[in-house]
Amino acid sequence: MISPYTRGGHVFTERGDHSSILLFLEQWLAARGYKGLTTEDTMSDWRRAHESDLVNAFDFENPDFSLPDLPIPQTPIQDANGDMLGLYAGFCSEVYGTSCSSDEYYLPYPYGKQTEEDALYYEDGFKGVRGYLTEGRYLTFEANGYALYTDGKSKEFSATPATAAHDDIHQRWVLHALEPEGNSFYITSAVNNYYISQHSSLSISESGAETYNITYMGSSKYQLQKENGDYLNIDRNGELSFVSTPIGYNVYSVTYHS
Repeated sequence: MISPYTRGGHVFTERGDHSSILLFLEQWLAARGYKGLTTEDTMSDWRRAHESDLVNAFDFENPDFSLPDLPIPQTPIQDANGDMLGLYAGFCSEVYGTSCSSDEYYLPYPYGKQTEEDALYYEDGFKGVRGYLTEGRYLTFEANGYALYTDGKSKEFSATPATAAHDDIHQRWVLHALEPEGNSFYITSAVNNYYISQHSSLSISESGAETYNITYMGSSKYQLQKENGDYLNIDRNGELSFVSTPIGYNVYSVTYHS
């Protein structure tokens, strides 16, 4: 999404499709004060229940209206009349009655590594997350400069200083949804697949897992609530606490080869 309200290169984790645009327009019209135009009659109940309205992708309180530094694209090859060449495969034969080398007339595709050997290649890196969470990615949970952590050996988890690149596998976690489009999850460590369990313990099996409700608070912040109602927090000293008042976590989606 290209907007002053989506700047920052975030990952939007909510599920959406073409109907999400209409759902967003409904919310936009309602916010603008329009009446009688805020409901699309042809929208199915299933799509309303399962597709995002995209609102959480935006940060309307902190827009960035600065001009981005865009890369300068490579100039296409032109003939003597200034017409661009290589527009389609048959251009040379139709115009000049001859074939031409693709290396001579075609610019390289900007896809990076896409050979048979590395077709599944991905770049190392991280992105901040927005929207309600879903499965399918490695995540770090960070607050007050610390991240949830396990050493990969003991059956305990704690918090250690967050890294600038969010690349420590011991701070990496995986969500397992307990219901479609819900906010209830089991959470496992990426380093040993242990489940977060009661208090600050970890369980080898799913039977010992504790259910966590992870709620999006807006402004790229999340709260983690245990099934007994307490919130899992990290204080300013990097200590875990389980109390009745939540803090806001920054969540990062990470992809690393290590």
